[in-house]
Amino acid sequence: MSKRAVLYAAVGSRFAWYEVDVDRCAITEKGSINTPEDVQYAWPDPSHTFLYVATADWKRPGGGQRQHLCAYRMAPGTGALTQHGEPRSLKQRPVHMCLDEQGRHVLLAYHHPAHISVQRIAAGGELGDEVPQVSGLDVGVYPHQIRVLPSGEGVVMITRGNRATQTRAEEPGALRVYHYRAGALSNRGPIAPNGGRNFGPRHLDFDPQRRWMHVGLETQNRLQVYKLDGANIGAEPLYSKGTLPQPDDASQVVGAIHVHPNGKFVYLANRVGSAAAAGGGEVKGENSIAVFSIDQTSGEPALIQRADTHGYHPRTFSIDPSGRMLVAANSLAARMEEDGKVQSVPPNLALFRIGEDGRLDYAGRHDIQLAGETLFWAGIIDV
Repeated sequence: MSKRAVLYAAVGSRFAWYEVDVDRCAITEKGSINTPEDVQYAWPDPSHTFLYVATADWKRPGGGQRQHLCAYRMAPGTGALTQHGEPRSLKQRPVHMCLDEQGRHVLLAYHHPAHISVQRIAAGGELGDEVPQVSGLDVGVYPHQIRVLPSGEGVVMITRGNRATQTRAEEPGALRVYHYRAGALSNRGPIAPNGGRNFGPRHLDFDPQRRWMHVGLETQNRLQVYKLDGANIGAEPLYSKGTLPQPDDASQVVGAIHVHPNGKFVYLANRVGSAAAAGGGEVKGENSIAVFSIDQTSGEPALIQRADTHGYHPRTFSIDPSGRMLVAANSLAARMEEDGKVQSVPPNLALFRIGEDGRLDYAGRHDIQLAGETLFWAGIIDV
């Protein structure tokens, strides 16, 4: 059976899957399950047979007590999820996760307190025991993403740090790099331009030809490009480009980043800060996907578009494996201007066609009507 694109989207603990029609740029919900707690992040195994999902109750009243790592089997062709083995309890809320290239381990990053753990995956896809790690791993301040290098020879964990406040000095950010072998990590050293000052990275993604690493700076609203050579990453960025006309606007924060499957374009989410909608007033600012073309000789990015996501705070987005469709997950409800007037806009999945030039063409949206919930994660997977 040939694989088909399936969109998964998590609203609280409700984890739904959608049939994706790339030609029509449309989605149709086909089913859902309930996870033990609210979904935090998900990652498929290399064969796209199993989906591993991190959950936590941190936003619930009295939360912070329950969090799990779960394995689900994805039905070929439809993506329907069924539990595979028993969930594994985690000690704290995971903020990000990934699998290594062999699909033998799940790596999890935690931001409070800063921590890393690695969970074994058994031959049948079930979750195994945690891999013991050496003491003294350098975990920095506010981890936000963990990725295995394409070479498989190392791991990068992004630590965002924190801006200075009236009562706290700036806590520098960094890209923490580790040696990696059979689930075991050891310190290799951080990458922290300017000592990590004014450097607040959130997410990264890799060029499919393994030439460059693209990093989104959340608190500076910038895209940085680093040279990638096997396990070696350049200590300084080759390029640093703003995602907005005024990148230093503190009310804006860059979100997720994804490289197009052909490596010619990079996409980043521009978001209005998530606290902006709390008072119920009108949200002003930019919620968009910034599109960069990438010079295939030098790696230099050029901003070619900022596409309105038609919603508020696109925390995640995903590109279908064919590179023809992008889905942005606007995570929260807000009162904002739309069609020339201020109105309530629910959380939604915004659909875009991707042109041959990399630019986005808005095709419509699928509104989420669960009151008070957050559209926290969404991703397209071939199954």
